[in-house]
Amino acid sequence: ASQRDPRLAASVLWNGAQWKGSVLQCYEGGLDQDNMPYGSSNNPGNTVTGYYMRKMLDDTNRDYVVNGSYQPWIEFRYAEMMLIYAECLAKEEKYTEAFNVVNGLRKVRFGKDDVYTAPISSWETALDVILKERAVELCFEGHRFWDLRRTGRARAVLDGKRYTGVLWKKSGENFVPTSVACDLSASSRKYPERFDRFPIPQSEITNNSEAKQNSDW
Repeated sequence: ASQRDPRLAASVLWNGAQWKGSVLQCYEGGLDQDNMPYGSSNNPGNTVTGYYMRKMLDDTNRDYVVNGSYQPWIEFRYAEMMLIYAECLAKEEKYTEAFNVVNGLRKVRFGKDDVYTAPISSWETALDVILKERAVELCFEGHRFWDLRRTGRARAVLDGKRYTGVLWKKSGENFVPTSVACDLSASSRKYPERFDRFPIPQSEITNNSEAKQNSDW
């Protein structure tokens, strides 16, 4: 636990987490637990995964209905620029420099110099490291799907998968995790290869005789 990335607690809430002066009871029958099958309802406060979003929430605001919320949406920030820069360096086969940029960001986030960063020695290992770091650093900021798509990794990660969450059950003074489905459908998720490309609007093809529709659309 001492090696856990501090960005986890900054991004999500879970059973036993501190929130607005209370310890969350996200176990079955707890005060804060309301698991639901995905797509079955749209009730504020429910959770599909057993976790709740923490990032970008103001823990000093005790009543959003009365007080409203004025949390800013940050479109670009320095950490993202660092990760874009690291990716550019790796593309130019400057793997040591790319590693140093990612490692520098992780040092800041962990608040210490002694942090582990996976080595970068090729373009593929660079993508492994940088995309993972982007998933953690930019969590809930709308980048993950597009990162997978633009790097050609979306199908391997998303196609044929079923996603699960955690339902905690109390057993004496302990909590036992149980895997629960996050997908309402019994079938696996589908991401065909053609999803890596947008279809060209028919109006554009009609207006330009040289325009050809992307394959498989």
